[in-house]
Amino acid sequence: MFKVTRSIATCGFAEQIYLIGIWESGLARHEVMDEHRQIHRFRLLIPRVSGSVLFQLLRLAEYSIRTLLYSFGKQVNLVNCHMLMLLPACVLLKSVGSAQLVYEPREIETEQDDVTGRKRSFLKWVEKRLLRYVDVVVHVGRGCAKWYEETYDVKPVHVLNNVPYAGDAPPIAFTQVLREHFQISSTDLTFIFQGQFREERGIMLMLNVFAACPDKNKHIIFMGFGPHQGIVEEFADKYPNIHFLPAVPQARVLDYTSGADVGLCVLVGTSTNTRLMNPNKLNEYFMAGIPVIASNLPEPVRFVKERECGWIIEPDQQSLEALVARITRAEVQSFREHIKRVRPNYGWEQEEKTLVRIYNELWARRK
Repeated sequence: MFKVTRSIATCGFAEQIYLIGIWESGLARHEVMDEHRQIHRFRLLIPRVSGSVLFQLLRLAEYSIRTLLYSFGKQVNLVNCHMLMLLPACVLLKSVGSAQLVYEPREIETEQDDVTGRKRSFLKWVEKRLLRYVDVVVHVGRGCAKWYEETYDVKPVHVLNNVPYAGDAPPIAFTQVLREHFQISSTDLTFIFQGQFREERGIMLMLNVFAACPDKNKHIIFMGFGPHQGIVEEFADKYPNIHFLPAVPQARVLDYTSGADVGLCVLVGTSTNTRLMNPNKLNEYFMAGIPVIASNLPEPVRFVKERECGWIIEPDQQSLEALVARITRAEVQSFREHIKRVRPNYGWEQEEKTLVRIYNELWARRK
């Protein structure tokens, strides 16, 4: 959202942009990002109750109503929606203010592992009917875009890859922050997984592989948070080559990641969303200058082959064990040198050209 809004502002498509969020401890209620963008976070009255569908719906309703009330009195010409659950409120806001609506889901929310049965059917019914009010649909991966086109007969669905700015990325270098933090020898190989610790992201697979790895000079670092954090911490306490690091500030992610030798993006979920998704982590590893081990799925395969930046495996214990065992420092260094040469060709600067074309067409239709 920060990259998209920055491009919308700098390319002259909007003078003022409001990002609406939810307040949590440690965050500002109101934050001015720059002369064009500001964030407003609602402190919701309805509490978050884990596992309660009723409270989730009530919080969603409160958030939607307060978003609409906040928008009244502002001349809203464009609404940008990033979640299916917020699409009803965004459609209403578009209708009230005669705005244009861009729908940018980051995943196929109706095809996630935990969305099944009647819930899936209902959400797909809602999404299909609300899409008729959407002016432009944008997705972060080719596979997901094609799914939307075929499932809802929406054409075209544009693709904006969620890549960092190449110009903002620091020069590729071996940082020592991870090795110093965990006292890992400079001769050992370090693997990293960053992001949410969720089952479909292969957390248990990676934990089991490195726990059974006979070569304890090959380490894995889990950097992030999520439902499996407790399990990760248990393994880290038990095995000397498994480490846990809480999520770091976004501005320091590349600095930490570049201190590892290899990034892991081993998706194991069987849902349509997992099979077609274009993981952000691939881009983050690439911008950090490290090669990646990725699952044999359409988007990761395309990414790795296009950039020649890593290995593709079947997401099972035998395949990952065999690859981890045979990877050498010389092989890693060869990949890093190649990534350093080709990285300037990839970045948000290239995606911004697509964004400009999308919004030029959108504005032309409005006029």
